Amino acid sequence: MATRLNSVYCNMHNQAAVLLWVLLLIIGNAGAADVLLNTPQQSGRTGEIHTLPVRLEQTTQPVGTLVLNLYFDVAEVELVDITFASELADLGKETYSRIQDSHAVIILTLGAPLENPGDLIYLHLQLNNNLDTDEISWLLYYEASAAAQDASKMDVIYTSGKILILDQEATYHSADINRDRIISLSELLQVIQLYNAAAYHCDALAEAYYAPGAGEAENETCKRHDSDYLEPAWNIGLRELLHLVQLYNAFSYQYDSGFQEQFYPITQKSK
Repeated sequence: MATRLNSVYCNMHNQAAVLLWVLLLIIGNAGAADVLLNTPQQSGRTGEIHTLPVRLEQTTQPVGTLVLNLYFDVAEVELVDITFASELADLGKETYSRIQDSHAVIILTLGAPLENPGDLIYLHLQLNNNLDTDEISWLLYYEASAAAQDASKMDVIYTSGKILILDQEATYHSADINRDRIISLSELLQVIQLYNAAAYHCDALAEAYYAPGAGEAENETCKRHDSDYLEPAWNIGLRELLHLVQLYNAFSYQYDSGFQEQFYPITQKSK
């Protein structure tokens, strides 16, 4: 009798497990979409224009047409421009965009179907000054639709990361002594001195706050130079110096915590 009850119990347990698995599968598929779009989390300074990509992450079939209606929080950001990824030119794209106050309409029609992941659209947002917050959710809500080449409807999900508000001082490169977001020749030469010395240390009396030569490790209470992002610490290597040369050759530079170097060159002036 006990054996029979154990057998019945095991069968009921297995059936319940299978039912739970089926329910989870149904729930998981219920939220699935044909097209997944994403704008990753960004870092930005108030008062500046930042470029946010709208990226195609995946699609169940090639996309022929994509329509986006985006609604922004005008108390925190202003949408100043919309541009399209240059790679779309090969697909015979036709684009339309309109900005009206807190609302943007974007229509993308492709001569050739879109199926590979990559950036589609760039939103150029200006963060309002004097934001009293550490992060903002710049997108209030969206409406999106898409169609395949045969005009069949495709469901779209668009996820947007927040913008983290950076401390103003943290976004200047250590080499940028006068804080104008340009690495001048004299500023580059000061870092070359640190590179040639094969070591450097903190010096509160120095113009650049750093001086050539090794210091006492226990006295190194300042942060490492921004050109010293690789190991070993307190030593600027050739690769690190060459990255600063890139910033010197550029029109300007911008901070982005997503890069290992944390700063990247801006090669042309924003319109």
